[in-house]
Amino acid sequence: MIYTVDRIEGEYAVCEDQNRVIHDIPLSQLPEGVKDGSKLEYLDEVYTLLPEVDQSGIQARFMRLLKCRNRAK
Repeated sequence: MIYTVDRIEGEYAVCEDQNRVIHDIPLSQLPEGVKDGSKLEYLDEVYTLLPEVDQSGIQARFMRLLKCRNRAK
């Protein structure tokens, strides 16, 4: 199961699973470095922090696409 950390509240991470269900997970069960927006995988009773996706390249391609689209009008 994949979880996204929505926010940290005290000793818990408020996370949303793939089915959009909210879970409060104790920080003591999570790996170091967990923050708002982190992606976690829960497998074999262990939470693993998934690598962050570099959004800058995606955003740059999107902006170029918008510019090309606007020129075509």
